Amino acid sequence: MQDRCQDIGSARDPAGVLLATLICSDEDCARELDLPVEDLGDLDHAACDCGCTLVLLAVAEETPVTPVTPVTVRVLALAA
Repeated sequence: MQDRCQDIGSARDPAGVLLATLICSDEDCARELDLPVEDLGDLDHAACDCGCTLVLLAVAEETPVTPVTPVTVRVLALAA
């Protein structure tokens, strides 16, 4: 059984992930989408489903969510 505190991440896991918000360059389409990428260069050849190019609107650094230890909550009955 695996130790509870053992790191299960591998060396191939990305150190940081960027969340790129893009919009289609065709005004009639104007589809917006968010793509997670490790490097902005990955977006060089990105295209919309309609065939037009995508324009970068914003970039945010995506941080992994840290699991929270569950807490037991007890509800006490009020005396009548």
